[in-house]
Amino acid sequence: MLFQELNPDKSVFKAFYRKVDIYMKNMITFKMARLYLCVLLGIQSAIVLAADDFILGVSTSINDPASVVIAAKGLGSQSIRVDAPWNQMEEKIGQYKLPQWLVVQLDAMQKNGIEPLLILDYGNKVRGIDKPKTEAEINAFADYAEWLVKTLHGKVRMFEIWNEWNNTSGGGSPGSAEDYVKLAKIVYPRLKAAAPDVLFLGGSPSGGALRGDWMERFIAAGGYKYCDAVSIHPYTWWEKKMFSPEDAIDVVDNVETMLRKVNKGKDFPLYITEVGWPTHIDEKGTPISTSGAYLARFMLLANARPYVKGVWWFTVFQSGDDNDPDKEHHFGLFDKYKAPKSSAKVYKQVSQLFASTNDRLKALRNDQEYAVMLPAAADSTMSYIAWKPSKKREARSSFKYEVITSKGADNSTADLNDYPVFVEKFSAGK
Repeated sequence: MLFQELNPDKSVFKAFYRKVDIYMKNMITFKMARLYLCVLLGIQSAIVLAADDFILGVSTSINDPASVVIAAKGLGSQSIRVDAPWNQMEEKIGQYKLPQWLVVQLDAMQKNGIEPLLILDYGNKVRGIDKPKTEAEINAFADYAEWLVKTLHGKVRMFEIWNEWNNTSGGGSPGSAEDYVKLAKIVYPRLKAAAPDVLFLGGSPSGGALRGDWMERFIAAGGYKYCDAVSIHPYTWWEKKMFSPEDAIDVVDNVETMLRKVNKGKDFPLYITEVGWPTHIDEKGTPISTSGAYLARFMLLANARPYVKGVWWFTVFQSGDDNDPDKEHHFGLFDKYKAPKSSAKVYKQVSQLFASTNDRLKALRNDQEYAVMLPAAADSTMSYIAWKPSKKREARSSFKYEVITSKGADNSTADLNDYPVFVEKFSAGK
């Protein structure tokens, strides 16, 4: 394994490596090397999403202000995921209309070059439905969904069939995998017939469901057949021990393993339409100073998996203040007062990194160390971003670094820790 061959008996990248001079200056500027990622190229490319692109998005709320689109654009986000509630579309039986807030938001997305991902979800009060389960209820839901897809055809290219059916989101009791597949089996063919060129995502289970057998039952019932790709929410923040970004990626890998078994061993496309770590203050909260490192680690590992087609971070704006007891209100790249957290700064750096290359990263691992390899530079040098998780929610901040040149080292060794650092390998002969 390349990672081991380069450094088989050390916990650091040493032989043939050096820290880039620009990065060393940045480490001093950010104090104790709390620079999570080095921006390779400070450029933004035009957003053109091809089938094999990795989509970097944000998942938002219908309660977010219109400024969420501008904030997402400033972060370098390519896509915004938001609900398109059935209850707001059909306020009178058989009569549909777009709510004004959605019209305004879709217009803003179009003007700013951001792709919408709309969620077809939740019940309908006028019909007395929470989760559609009978054939009549499902067909009523399909009528709304088909109307919306046709109405927005050419403007919206991605839809998701429901949001976390397995829990109480939007009202109603948790839904079974079998009932979800029953819904998708009727809805998906109608939507695909109405818009063959549109991407329809299915599944969308919560992190809790992914820890249980919900996904296994979804696959056993044939749910993967009634969507173009599967979406998941691999949250792990609430776990006592398995809470890290690496643990979340393990969840993603486990889902992919199950899907490959029913896909003749081939990759099955996965879309991570929600993931994140809340910054509330208790034993299961993620310190704000650590939130950027968590975002970087998850995004880098996700990009290095070809079957992961996109990640939508939850969310842009935190909805609660520091004293809000609801942990759900502490997700966000910005705090309640719109001040950026460390994760917002890192999200922008990640977006610039991904925009600088058309190629995917490559994941490497050596024991408890992780790294992603970037595409080779024009001069054939190979660059990496590396870290070593501490398995503690509060990431370590001590950092010793070394500049390795062809003449040897001029400082002490760099100990990897929770904060990803950028290293560059010399090409042969240097």
